[in-house]
Amino acid sequence: MKKSLFTIVFTLILSLSFAEAWAGNYNESDKAKSQTYYINAPRFVRPLIEKWITEYKRIKPEDDFAIAKSVTNKAISSINIEISDSKVENANNKTVYIAKYAILPIIAKGSATYEIIGKKEFNEKKLKNLFFTSDDIEESENKDKVKDHTVVYSGNGISSVATPFASYYGESVSNFRGKSIAGDDIFLNTAIENDPNGISFNAVPNIYDIQSRLIKNNLDIIHLDVSKDQQNAFSSLDKLITSLEISTIKGIPIEKVGFTYNKDDNKIDDFVGWILANGKSFNHQYGLLELNVKDIAQETPKVKSAYIAQK
Repeated sequence: MKKSLFTIVFTLILSLSFAEAWAGNYNESDKAKSQTYYINAPRFVRPLIEKWITEYKRIKPEDDFAIAKSVTNKAISSINIEISDSKVENANNKTVYIAKYAILPIIAKGSATYEIIGKKEFNEKKLKNLFFTSDDIEESENKDKVKDHTVVYSGNGISSVATPFASYYGESVSNFRGKSIAGDDIFLNTAIENDPNGISFNAVPNIYDIQSRLIKNNLDIIHLDVSKDQQNAFSSLDKLITSLEISTIKGIPIEKVGFTYNKDDNKIDDFVGWILANGKSFNHQYGLLELNVKDIAQETPKVKSAYIAQK
């Protein structure tokens, strides 16, 4: 009887041990399958990324990607979006560029500054003078009425287009005139709407309505000293994208959007490979430009993906 009782107890203990081990293995496997790859991205590129995620899910339903919106999820993001091609890679990470975007100088319709600027045209030199401080003696002796009556609102932080905009003009963000606004660049629109003297700049998807393809009702683009055809291109998002992809418009910075992530993560590589091969077809819909052939040829060797091979 004692032997039988011992056998029963031993069998139960052994069964529980196996059950715990199996549960542990199952949980680890289940965790691996259900891992969410969070993407830390500025708002202007989020709609396009969300579209990529939706379409990719159709062919790889087991892989979960999502935009990081909470502070917690941003802190544990597997992918960080770069909005400039000046990213310096380290030993563990790589950056693959997958799209381009344009930055335009903007003003609020009906504002006091809007009335002052009117139909004035600005070339690159005048725009630089308008947005940045200067030690130019000639400028200090000849007061600029437009500059004296405007307040520049610029963004800050790594998710703002302020750095690439300033870099285009050979300046640093510390040289912007006016006020720096914390948070996402979408708040620059609000700032100039609330200040009758405000001017700013922003990425194209923050300026145009993605549905109507027109400039948002409360905004206008500061007139540039460009050809008539290029000036007409600003009338709609699609015309502007076409113009920017076939020619250079002086005064408009064009920057790249990239994914920075762990070099050894094959699942992210597959996602990025799919974007380079197929996802670019959605860029225009969400106000971004496609990479050109030369850019794609430069980026594809960075990615180990079956989708790249298929092309």
